Amino acid sequence: MKAGKRYWLTFLLLSLLAVNQLWAFDQKQQRINSIGLKLFRSLLASDLDIDAKIGADRQLSILFIYAREQAMAKQLADDFLKIGKQPKQGKIHQIPVSATAVSASDLEMALQQRIAGVFIVDQMTERQLVKVIDYARSKRIVVFSPYPGDVQAGVAAGLDIGVKVRPFLNMSALQASGLNIKKLFIKVSKRYED
Repeated sequence: MKAGKRYWLTFLLLSLLAVNQLWAFDQKQQRINSIGLKLFRSLLASDLDIDAKIGADRQLSILFIYAREQAMAKQLADDFLKIGKQPKQGKIHQIPVSATAVSASDLEMALQQRIAGVFIVDQMTERQLVKVIDYARSKRIVVFSPYPGDVQAGVAAGLDIGVKVRPFLNMSALQASGLNIKKLFIKVSKRYED
């Protein structure tokens, strides 16, 4: 085989391998997000003060905050509203839910409304994350992130992926936020105490 053909064959094989690795990573992130959405919904349903978070429109407003992944944020917001079987879809404790994708750069404006919960769609800068955490604590709302390190950084809830997947709660963040979560949810979760 000539050197030129060998080069192109090697290039083609390496390109296919790279595409396969990216696809595998994307599939893994989609599974994590899918599980995260279900745990996030369960956490919101476990908030004993969820009724106090109903907006003027008589809905629970959930924000899906993204730094770069707008399409993924919109998809996750749509998927969130489809969790469960009818007639529970799009509701938590019979309260209608609205789910909105919001850019981290538009965070100030979005946080001016009454919010019941925040799902972090992609990794944020430290400054953006601190802004979300501070707002959540001041308004007693749940922030959920499926990304490693965010719970330790002060996000109230995330995922613990081990032998089984379970909620991961930052107990200090929950206390600082004044969140009142059902004891059973806390009991089945991995807890982080700083």
